[in-house]
Amino acid sequence: MKRTGCAVAAIALLAVPLLATQPNGGLSVPPRKHKCAELSERHGRRVLETGAVKAPKVLKQVNPDLEELNRRGFCHAGRLLFEVLINETGEVECIEIVANDACSKEGIEMVLKALYQWQYSPPLDAKGVPVACYWIVSMNLCA
Repeated sequence: MKRTGCAVAAIALLAVPLLATQPNGGLSVPPRKHKCAELSERHGRRVLETGAVKAPKVLKQVNPDLEELNRRGFCHAGRLLFEVLINETGEVECIEIVANDACSKEGIEMVLKALYQWQYSPPLDAKGVPVACYWIVSMNLCA
C-alpha cells in the first residue's frame, strides 16, 4: 500500500490538557457533562481540569493496528478526538469520543481497545497529590 503525505508515521498521537488551544490553531474543547463525568461523580471523586493539574506523561502507548484498520476498511484519512479520564494512578478509566471523521463503529472499537491500554504518570494537583483528570487525545490518521 502506497502512503503519500505521511512520511514517517501513519499515526500522530498528541495528548494535551483539556481546554488547551493547540499550537496549530486547532482544537479547544469546552467542558461538558458526559459519561466520564457521571462515572466520577458516582465514585465521589475529585477530577481536575487544565491549569489545576501537572500534566501527566504517557508511560505506555499502545497504538491501534493501522494496517488492519485500513485492510478491513474501518478507517480512512482523518482525525479522531477523545476525552480521556485518567485516574489517580495514571490508568485510563473512561474515554469519550469527541470528534470522529475517520473511522466506522468497528474501527472506533479497535482504537478504543488500544487507548484503554495507555498508561500515564499520575496526574498531580498543585500540592503534588495524585488526582484524576480529563485529558484530550488527538489522532491524525493518514491513508
